[in-house]
Amino acid sequence: MNRYPEEYTNLKAILEQSPPTPNNDDERKILSFGCSTGEEPLSLAQLYFPSPSVKIFGVDVADKAIGAASEKAQLEPDGKFTIIDGRINSPKAYGPFDIVLANSVFCIYGMRGVPYQDITYVME
Repeated sequence: MNRYPEEYTNLKAILEQSPPTPNNDDERKILSFGCSTGEEPLSLAQLYFPSPSVKIFGVDVADKAIGAASEKAQLEPDGKFTIIDGRINSPKAYGPFDIVLANSVFCIYGMRGVPYQDITYVME
């Protein structure tokens, strides 16, 4: 957990100084693209953006990763942290997002037996 503390601290400062994305009212939204087992979105929700006005979303296409991330999302109350199964739903339906992170997205892609067309659907 908390793999990129300097990056997350900088993102927090940027988000605090930026106006909300249009159509989000006062709510802020962050997407962790390729969230794997949910460590990044959980870190963001618990350590950097605890305010209920900041919603954290994670998207992945691998079964095991989605299962583990969904369990972590249950640790946060009131829909603070939502996992999106990218094989079924596009993150576009949950946006627009104020910040999109894609840390280490392709570092082991293809090694989990996930077809590459799954990730192209999510990226559309």
